[in-house]
Amino acid sequence: MSDLLAAGLLLKLDVTVWTGSAALSAPDLGLDPASIAAHYTLGRKRLVPKPALDPLAAIVRQTRYALESLSHPLPDGSRFILTATAPEVEAQLRRGQARFNAGVAAFLDAYPAHRAAMAVEWAAAAAAAWRTTGCPGDEAAFIEVFLARIAAAAPTLTELRRKFDFFWWTYSLRLGGTERVELARAADAERARRVRDAAYRAAAEARIGAALERSLAGFRAQVAEACTAVLAHIQSGRPLREGTVERLRRTIRRFRALNFVDDDALAGELAAFEQACLDGLDPGAVQEAPDVRAVLTAGLQAVVEAATTELPRSVLTGRALRRFDVDTGAEAGTGDTERPELVADAPTAA
Repeated sequence: MSDLLAAGLLLKLDVTVWTGSAALSAPDLGLDPASIAAHYTLGRKRLVPKPALDPLAAIVRQTRYALESLSHPLPDGSRFILTATAPEVEAQLRRGQARFNAGVAAFLDAYPAHRAAMAVEWAAAAAAAWRTTGCPGDEAAFIEVFLARIAAAAPTLTELRRKFDFFWWTYSLRLGGTERVELARAADAERARRVRDAAYRAAAEARIGAALERSLAGFRAQVAEACTAVLAHIQSGRPLREGTVERLRRTIRRFRALNFVDDDALAGELAAFEQACLDGLDPGAVQEAPDVRAVLTAGLQAVVEAATTELPRSVLTGRALRRFDVDTGAEAGTGDTERPELVADAPTAA
């Protein structure tokens, strides 16, 4: 449980958007206030067209959707985010906040036009209220008072700006409760950890690659040495003995068993050499059979050439490096310390 708590943060997104309306009063509907019970509500009157606030609602909806993809819901409406995703979460919130503020600025700029667009509807509502009350007094005077009440209910630009807000709270989780933290600080720490991890991975892979190169050079040198020894034995004219051939076979088998870097070029040459020369070879007959001796000599020379030819590292050790799981969770203080288990089993040249 403690590991889970330490791995995440509690985030609460708080967005405030003006409704674009105000509460209706009894006179707005042509009713006597005394006739309305205290526990009744009369609804709301729209002060700007409903579509005027739709862009802001879309921004909030899109931001919440992006947050949902990076977090888990909690019963109180807050979200649980992993500390490892803090940079992505902060980026989404910062982007949503910037879009929200731009949308609010655009709405405030258009606010006078939005109010003017409602004038026809307000005038129609005033005439309906005058008829509902039994047409008291002069209609024009009644409508003028009605519109004045609506104008008084509409907030000023300064008041209106305070009706929009977009912010968030983040807390670290503890067994005894929560502790307020800054998401930006957690995101910075995670970004710094990723930079350290990238540097550690690069350093570790470089050390692994160097170790692989040394091991690979040892494998190839052993094969070349064994083949060169047999080749010199044949060229000297001395009889070829079973023990000499068997040592060569053991070297080939050892290379094949330890070929963890997938040296396909040399492995393929050895396979062809075994099939063409070693399978069914009678060492005692080599000295007496020039054709067999020529085939064996050519095969040995081909293997030596393959074992001493430098191949691109990307073909060999690059493939082997992908088999190693470099520890990306290392602390900053251990970034320069090589993990012994990474290359502890890598054989070295004899």
